[in-house]
Amino acid sequence: MDFELIEKALPILLLGAGVTIEITAVSVFIGFCIGLFVGIARICKVKVLRILAAIYADCIRGTAGLKRGFEDTRGTLFFNIANIVKYKIEHGCPPKVLFLENVRGLKSHDKGNTLKVILATLEELGYGVSYTVLNAKYFGVPQNRERLFIIAWYEKAINVEMFKFPYGIDANGNTIYDKSKLKEGTMPTRVSDIFEPDDAVADFTISDRMWEGHQRRKERNMANGKGFGYRKFFGDSEYCSTISARYWKDGSEILIDQADKNPRTLSPVEAGRLQGYRIIGNGWKYSECADNQNYNSSNPEFRIVVSKKEAYHQFGNSVAVPVIKRLAQEIVNQLLNKS
Repeated sequence: MDFELIEKALPILLLGAGVTIEITAVSVFIGFCIGLFVGIARICKVKVLRILAAIYADCIRGTAGLKRGFEDTRGTLFFNIANIVKYKIEHGCPPKVLFLENVRGLKSHDKGNTLKVILATLEELGYGVSYTVLNAKYFGVPQNRERLFIIAWYEKAINVEMFKFPYGIDANGNTIYDKSKLKEGTMPTRVSDIFEPDDAVADFTISDRMWEGHQRRKERNMANGKGFGYRKFFGDSEYCSTISARYWKDGSEILIDQADKNPRTLSPVEAGRLQGYRIIGNGWKYSECADNQNYNSSNPEFRIVVSKKEAYHQFGNSVAVPVIKRLAQEIVNQLLNKS
């Protein structure tokens, strides 16, 4: 090894290393500044800045317009939706309206980044977007069920600035657009609106063993500060908690008080009515409930043709029909009629 050569070249090598570090530092700083600006621009409310940020993503990075959004959502159902929409746009038949629904938690998932990527991706596809959280209890069903809804419209086909969400319906079936009028103006509900006659639900009373187990678990969880356990409701309760796909297991999230005996679970028919389906079943405990605007003869009748377990599972996974129905009407009136 020629140490003399190394000794002579060392100052030049050190100088070159210093220059390399300086160039790297400057490049990282510039890249950080540009990335920060573009990132803020892509999620800001100023549409021009969002468009410029999208152009930067296309031209500077040399990628397809949706690559970043797709990478961030790859492996999710939304990626498949966005990919289908992109394909249809490229082949000249873009969907005029996209109607998306998910749990409320999507709004805060990954500190809100997941929703931001979804909205940015839809905008890159050329869609105007509005989103909000709606609660089924304001649409005439006695269930506290919150879901996030995203409505997107293809801006080249529909020239509107925003979509005005319906937040509930009143006793006359009119749409409520003002959130401040929800508590006093919505259609009144009670859990017994969905009840079948007593003799039809006698078999849904839970056993002594199950009831004792529910009570023990609730006491234990409360002692541990968890606060989780069964939820019991009365016929005159304004609404009950959210029914889930696991309801078939023990029904603990919605138990119906029966005064002098163990509580009962909802029947499959009642579980369906809780989501706003008009299911005749064995009739209604209170005959006037059959005239409810969500269950009267103006609505299509549904019949349960699967097992009890599968019925509970399907209803737990279902959307609340009155919410979807009202949203669909508003999509037609506000968007499709403007195309």
